[in-house]
This record gives sequence, structure tokens and C-alpha cells, in this order.
Amino acid sequence: TSYDGRDIAGRLSAKLNTGVLTNVTGYSADGTTEHPVFGGTQIVNARFTSGGPGIVVIRAKSFAAESAGGAAASVNSIASGDLGATNAAKIVASHVEERVGPKLEEAAVIVSGGRGLGEASAFALIEEAAKFAPIDQLALSPQCGFSSGIGGQTMTVDQEIKKLELIVETAREVWGSA
Repeated sequence: TSYDGRDIAGRLSAKLNTGVLTNVTGYSADGTTEHPVFGGTQIVNARFTSGGPGIVVIRAKSFAAESAGGAAASVNSIASGDLGATNAAKIVASHVEERVGPKLEEAAVIVSGGRGLGEASAFALIEEAAKFAPIDQLALSPQCGFSSGIGGQTMTVDQEIKKLELIVETAREVWGSA
């Protein structure tokens, strides 16, 4: 599925007042769907329990393609029905967020330091990485975010605060304060 496909599924779900099952990698005749979670380490089964229609969004390349053969598919034009008030929205103002420091989406190389580095001084590896890409194109990314809980380490609020402080300290050491 694509970002657009997920957006459309969410909007269609709201319009039809029905549920959405996303990231589906398996489907059974009884309507049960399979969804990988926690980095694919677990599989969750789900299905719709209401009697109405439901929306299923399939993960790309989850099912083998059927062999070619048979007649060509037919294409039919259908009326779209009532679309509501289209083109009624007007942009009256816009705001561009000012950002400082590295922009992850523009980074050619990303160096990620996880639990193994443990302290800000170990992030000297960032300086080493800067030999291969400009320092302003590098970014920090906390490994696994916070409190994965299942199959990972749970963190207390104090530990999460210390992790954020370490990230801020390291960023200031490498890029300075803004």
C-alpha cells in the first residue's frame, strides 16, 4: 500500500462509518487477516465483527501474483455519486516551520547510535562519519524510540528523560546550540 492508499482508506472509513484493517499480509476465507507487528516478530490475527462492509489494506508484495491467462479484465466507467462540497476549501494562511540543525529527510548518510554507545563521549563516531558526509547532513536517531515493552526493554519515565537529555547533550556537542 502507499501513503495515499492509507489516507484514502482512513477517509473512506470515516465516510462509510466502518473499520479499516491495514498492513495485511494474509487473508483467510472466513475474513481473518494477518498483520505482522513488533518488527515482524509476532503475527496478529484480526477480523471485522460488525455485519457491514470493512476496508482491508494489503501490504505490497504480500501475495504471489497469479499466472497470466484468461480473458483481459473489463474496465467500466461508473458515476461517482455525491461528492459533497468539492473545491470549497480555501487556504487563508500558511506557516512554514523554521528548523535548525540537520534535516533527516535530506541526510545522505545516517549514523544511528543505540544502547551500545551508552554515553555522549562515544558519539565521536559522528565526527568519523562526517568524513564521508557533511556534518550538517547527519542526524541523531534514538534506537527503537522509547519503551518498546514487548520483546524489548521497558523504560521508566526517568530513563526516558535521561535518554532525551543524552540526545540533546550529544546534539549540542556535535552541532552546537541553536
